[in-house]
Amino acid sequence: MPVVQIACIQCQQTESVVKNGKAKIQGIERENLNFRTRLKRLNRKTICFSRSEERV
Repeated sequence: MPVVQIACIQCQQTESVVKNGKAKIQGIERENLNFRTRLKRLNRKTICFSRSEERV
């Protein structure tokens, strides 16, 4: 009896979509982290500026 191999094209496509989707999510999360970091730095700079103005 011959052995028949069936390639699961749908499974391969699903795996590639999951990999691509995960990469997109990682990129979005990285952008969010960068944005939060910049806001924190800006906040610290404004606090230092306001403190220096109070002392003058």
